[in-house]
Amino acid sequence: MLVHHSGVKSKEFFYAYMKLILLSRTSSFEEMYTIVLDQFFNGNIEEYGTYTKEQFELALNQIRKEINK
Repeated sequence: MLVHHSGVKSKEFFYAYMKLILLSRTSSFEEMYTIVLDQFFNGNIEEYGTYTKEQFELALNQIRKEINK
């Protein structure tokens, strides 16, 4: 998936992005987190600012809740 890194990203964007990774590359929450951190954030969760980080964390928490049901 090609991702344009400019601008802020929404919770919905990260949710869809992470679900796609879980469906296509891994079923492990931890591995999915590592993939997103490395490939999207270049290993630095602060890379795109506070708002984007917060939206990522909201989506991450939503997925975590879905997995733990």
